[in-house]
Amino acid sequence: MTPKGNLTKKNILNQAIHLFSQKGYASVTMEDIREASGLSRGGLYRYFQSTKKIFEEILINDKDQNEQALNDAIASGVPAGNLFQFFIEQQKSAILNHKGKFNVAVYEFFQTEPEMMELMNDRFSAAVRMLKTLIEYGNRDYGFSVQNTQETARFAVLYLEGIINASALMPMSEKMLDEQFAILYSILFEGKKVQKVENEK
Repeated sequence: MTPKGNLTKKNILNQAIHLFSQKGYASVTMEDIREASGLSRGGLYRYFQSTKKIFEEILINDKDQNEQALNDAIASGVPAGNLFQFFIEQQKSAILNHKGKFNVAVYEFFQTEPEMMELMNDRFSAAVRMLKTLIEYGNRDYGFSVQNTQETARFAVLYLEGIINASALMPMSEKMLDEQFAILYSILFEGKKVQKVENEK
């Protein structure tokens, strides 16, 4: 695909995310996305044949990009404490910017398209795998002492998922989120604060 084609496709996906967050999955039409992205009907269908295919690509891209970013950061030697702090700040920012509304659309997608449940399982497994990788990296090189890394990572993913979903239905202040993340820290690290490191180990 040409650079221009990549930009067009990225614009389609970004506009679709905004629409799905506003209206949910089932209420968004190809015409809505065509209008938002400023394309002709043929221009849109050149890239995607349905809202289902657009949503599927959004979810796959999100999973793959997050996993690649973590692997690249670890390969570059970014300290685990910094990565964990960044991860938490990302979650907080996403919640404050109403990511919970898109999460509602995600669940609606899997309810509407039950044949896509394997993708939901893949997304959950990838999220657990990424957090487990980060925790084990911290255990190995940066003084974390988390036991049962698989179960701990699974718990953290479910805990965060619950907060994100709840944020779609009720307002959450930054103070409230900080309190919830402090509880998560205390569970994961037995009350020890994860410190950011200014220089590589």
